[in-house]
Amino acid sequence: MYDEMVFKGILFFNFKNQAQRAATIQMHQRYAIFIDAESIATTAEEACIIAHELGHCETGTTHAVYSPLDLVTKHEYAANKQAVHRLIPYDDMLNAIRSGCTEVWQLADRFNVTEDFVRLADYIYRCEGFKF
Repeated sequence: MYDEMVFKGILFFNFKNQAQRAATIQMHQRYAIFIDAESIATTAEEACIIAHELGHCETGTTHAVYSPLDLVTKHEYAANKQAVHRLIPYDDMLNAIRSGCTEVWQLADRFNVTEDFVRLADYIYRCEGFKF
């Protein structure tokens, strides 16, 4: 995903921030992703965070800090949806389940994502009308 950011001209910065582990900003038609690398413990966490932030860039869903909660919620959902489609495509998840990976931890290991991300994928795909 880092190569993709470079290709798309997305700037990347490591920053220390106790309030949040990552953020994406847009300024002058360019995106920048800020990550607190010290707060990330695993490659699975890193993948989920980067995919989510890339989701903001790909869907154009950045917002001001003072934005209304309903707008923020919509933007976060769009970024999450994009991240899920990137890291756990529906057909891959379905095939994994059919092959016997039925526990959340098994799916997380298979896709190198967090267990919470697997739960998020399940939620998003069910909202889209897909079944497992």
